[in-house]
Amino acid sequence: MEKVILTKKENAVMQILWENDKPMSAHDIVEASEGELNIHTVQQVLRKMLNAGHIEMSGVGQTLKSLTRLYMPVLSQAEYYCGHLSDKTLEKITVEYINSIDNLEEALAFCKAIEEKKKKLNHEA
Repeated sequence: MEKVILTKKENAVMQILWENDKPMSAHDIVEASEGELNIHTVQQVLRKMLNAGHIEMSGVGQTLKSLTRLYMPVLSQAEYYCGHLSDKTLEKITVEYINSIDNLEEALAFCKAIEEKKKKLNHEA
């Protein structure tokens, strides 16, 4: 997994996109930032992250009286943070997470993901 480094402003925009889990315009992101980001900064950051492939344009919306692009993250929050952790730390976090599971449905979903990964690895071998 390639390690992605985001600037402070890029991280702020990505946090908003990750938390809202819906297509957002630059104007939506500025509003969600509660005064931390201005429209010019957001537009510049969106262009840079679009070119880097961290986000994608997911459609067109309307803000006030004008049409605007809507953006969604391509880079997931989990992928971003996992890229900053060592394999050993990820293993420890995974084991800790497994130990914290307290319902059967969640445990079965985890088992299903492991089985799918095992099949994929066996197929590649």
